[in-house]
Amino acid sequence: MVAQIVRKSNAAVYAGELGSIYILEKYRGRGVGRTLVQSLAKSMMEHNFDSMLVWALAKNPYRRFYETLGGEYVCSRQIQIRSSNFEEAAYGWRDITSLLSSLSNATGFGSP
Repeated sequence: MVAQIVRKSNAAVYAGELGSIYILEKYRGRGVGRTLVQSLAKSMMEHNFDSMLVWALAKNPYRRFYETLGGEYVCSRQIQIRSSNFEEAAYGWRDITSLLSSLSNATGFGSP
């Protein structure tokens, strides 16, 4: 149902990085993504990571999910998956407590 990658961020401003989250369509809009991000943000704070960056494919309409949680667009980059090139967009929270606040106040997120 879900895969995520968490690592220390290479971006100087952001301490932690969420590489990706994938939610199967039948589970979207049920709060699964919010629950995962909230759990990750809490864990990052417990390990003294005070900021976070996340990458999403630029053409993925569900990247708005991060915008609804207060993520600020940071930059984009080109990546290669197999033999195809894609653009990724980065969203960041300089203060994870603001992300946790957004998560506690968030309502459902539906279709893009």
